[in-house]
Amino acid sequence: MPVGRKVDLTLLQFTDTLTATGTSTRVWSEVRPVRGVFATLNSSERVFLNDKRTVFANYKFYTAYQVGVTITEKDRFKKGSRTFEIIGIDNPGEQNIMLAFNLLEVY
Repeated sequence: MPVGRKVDLTLLQFTDTLTATGTSTRVWSEVRPVRGVFATLNSSERVFLNDKRTVFANYKFYTAYQVGVTITEKDRFKKGSRTFEIIGIDNPGEQNIMLAFNLLEVY
């Protein structure tokens, strides 16, 4: 795992619920805190991910492999009042030891 100050980010997962009028609403709920190293990427380090969306990740979050919870690109992380969308997930060497999340801040 990269060296740095450890911080807790809160994992958010959504559920779709129906309102009284029958419309679907996405509700984000806090799942659990995840401890790891949170790093800002400068412009020369930014990760370009080529999928359906063309986006740049501007943060990286390194953490130990999470047992007991599945984290996907549909989830988000929260740090204080800031929210981060998960753009990509790396499992180096497919060894299930460490995860590296490419994050994009949601404004």
